[in-house]
Amino acid sequence: MPELYHNFLYLKQENMKSPFTTFFFVLIFLTGKAQLKQPGWLSHTDTARHFSFSYPKDWTLKLPGTQTRFFVTTQEENDSDDFRENLNCIVKEAPGFKPGIPATAAALKETLKERMNNFMLIDTAYIKWNNVQALRLSYRFTITENDKEFPVEIMQQMAVLNGILYTFTYTGKPGSFTKFLPLAKKIIQSVQVY
Repeated sequence: MPELYHNFLYLKQENMKSPFTTFFFVLIFLTGKAQLKQPGWLSHTDTARHFSFSYPKDWTLKLPGTQTRFFVTTQEENDSDDFRENLNCIVKEAPGFKPGIPATAAALKETLKERMNNFMLIDTAYIKWNNVQALRLSYRFTITENDKEFPVEIMQQMAVLNGILYTFTYTGKPGSFTKFLPLAKKIIQSVQVY
């Protein structure tokens, strides 16, 4: 298996109503420059990691934790909304990262298939992001908590820029996932590394 850095990050959803645990399988590679701020969006600059980004003003921003550089969540859609779709960003040093995006993608897909319950790969794409090649994976799997199973959909985008790995993970429940996916992609594209 090519060098593959991975972390499991379990975040209790402090900003969510339900007892569900949000699961983020976080790899270690993503970066770049970005698009202009969307009208009506808020901006934030991470001076420690030297990047800025924009997000919709009706999303909630939670700033750095131990691993995450930012965590943004959608607002409650209705009284029965028990899960907030969310996007997080992890930034890690990746000195001497050698395998490249395509080689890492093959190993990553195999790892996901082995470790995720009911894993199903939806899409793999290679895109240009901040003038570097980025990998975008979309997949779904099942999480079990408190003897209950529930499906989760994930879109991750990763790239390495100047020896730094940026990983963005958008998580949602089926149904709402596609509703907020375009906004999650715009947030990722808004990231500007300086």
